[in-house]
Amino acid sequence: MGPTGVGKTAVALELGRVLPIEIVSVDSRQVYRRMDVGTGKPSVEERRRVPHHVMDVVDPDEPYHVARFVREAEHAIGQIRGRGRWPVLVGGTGLYYRALVRGLAPRPPADPALRERLRHEAAAGPAALHRYLGEVDPAAAARLAANDVVRVTRALEVALREDRARVIPPGRSGSPWSARPCTPGSTGASRGCSPRGCSPRSARSSTPASRSICPRCRGSATGTWRRSWRVGPAWERRWPR
Repeated sequence: MGPTGVGKTAVALELGRVLPIEIVSVDSRQVYRRMDVGTGKPSVEERRRVPHHVMDVVDPDEPYHVARFVREAEHAIGQIRGRGRWPVLVGGTGLYYRALVRGLAPRPPADPALRERLRHEAAAGPAALHRYLGEVDPAAAARLAANDVVRVTRALEVALREDRARVIPPGRSGSPWSARPCTPGSTGASRGCSPRGCSPRSARSSTPASRSICPRCRGSATGTWRRSWRVGPAWERRWPR
């Protein structure tokens, strides 16, 4: 595991020369078909030499989430072990890695109507969403940047679905969006409970994992070279007419 451009795939492919391994991609972009440029997917020849899994599994317009990744990765790992080979996790999506190794904390399913409402409110200014999150979940607000609309929206959605927040009124008048930021000792702060700490994660101590975090400084050395070939062939830029 590590940032882009530090040679994770190259190391894994070299391991494949001497060890009976198969690679499980831990990348939130490589799951999409026809998105080879810019995602760092290994070439067809490299994938033929060392089998890869959880790659090219959905179309770009199909939703994909961490829970689905965990299911598909666990299935692939089981198949690899059933063949007497070793699964090797390779990628840079930390959320996927943590969910696979530590397990997913129980969370309510997405609520499309509530999410759309939150996104509509965010269009008027993401800072309002972040202020409201500070009232209902101070720990989450401290962890997330105000302009990280996707994660702030999901954190609010979880809090609202778990009844840890006031119901959003029909209109903006008197709504909690304009409420003052949460401060120690306020009602919101008393509820403070990070989603990360509220629900126990499933223990996966029986799953051995070797984790290598590559230094970011190496990324700058290879970034220019990677950009030069990731422009990609012209045929990948074709769009439906």
